[in-house]
Amino acid sequence: MIFAVELDLDDELHRYKRLAPLLTVRRRQQIQGFHREADRVRSAFAGVLSQYAVAQFSGLGLGEMTVAFAPNGKPEIATTARIHFNLSHAGCWVVCIVDRTPVGVDIERIRPISAEEYAAACTPAEIEILERQRTEQDRARMFCRIWTVKESYLKATGAGLTANLADLTVRFDADGSPCIVSTAIGGIDHRWVLQQCTTQDSYVMSAASGRAENLVDVVDVDRLYSLVQ
Repeated sequence: MIFAVELDLDDELHRYKRLAPLLTVRRRQQIQGFHREADRVRSAFAGVLSQYAVAQFSGLGLGEMTVAFAPNGKPEIATTARIHFNLSHAGCWVVCIVDRTPVGVDIERIRPISAEEYAAACTPAEIEILERQRTEQDRARMFCRIWTVKESYLKATGAGLTANLADLTVRFDADGSPCIVSTAIGGIDHRWVLQQCTTQDSYVMSAASGRAENLVDVVDVDRLYSLVQ
């Protein structure tokens, strides 16, 4: 399941520190490493949203969760039945996917993309898709669709920290559904179902999991503040 929260960054700049009691030491250290206050806000909400999402999915209390890290650095909740989660944030959105098997999620804001960025992240087949788009906005949207599919897939497989995006080729079926059609990192893993949606016509989100479909629960920001005792 996917949990998402939309932030008004101007408002949250003045109150996000109230979430500090819910954050792990590791998360607080990460937040302090950011120079931009908006990045600190998104990171704080990512830490709290992940706990909320796991609690809603599993029934665990906030105090019952212990985060473990795989050798590749990917986090999971250490319980007798391991619970996997993955986070992403961009602009005003923070998203978290959670399940009992490995998962990945990525959200990106649609923005102008340079030719250098296309070349670094896309295969020749994907560049052909981009060049067929009628407008720059269509091209930017398609690039985000390709990018987020790759990111979510790599995060689900655990290869996200070491693989190159150009090692994967994405294709879109007639109904618009994405799929990975080739990879240079050990063959295609057919366990993953890829899901994609557009938010507010300005963001693209993709998820990789073992489920045919993940429901999206948009969480009110005040619900997260209410978790602070």
